[in-house]
Amino acid sequence: ALKEGEIVTAVSFTAPAKAAYQKFRNPASRYAIVGVFVSKGKDGVRAAVTGAGEDGVFRSKEVEAALAKSFDAAALDGLKVPAKGLMS
Repeated sequence: ALKEGEIVTAVSFTAPAKAAYQKFRNPASRYAIVGVFVSKGKDGVRAAVTGAGEDGVFRSKEVEAALAKSFDAAALDGLKVPAKGLMS
């Protein structure tokens, strides 16, 4: 944790080998209602969802597991994501 008066001056990370972001836009404002970011890197597959969870951004273990087998959109066909913790 930062001490009082300290500020973050830099952040660095390794760019993933593959990544994509998609959002479902509000038709009036064009801002994202829900967004999903997926990446594949040396540490594996990661999938983050924003705008859909009760607690803000969350990782989808179901999406990560499916894409770890095959990093292709078809790997998500028929995938069921539990509704628990999602906003209605």
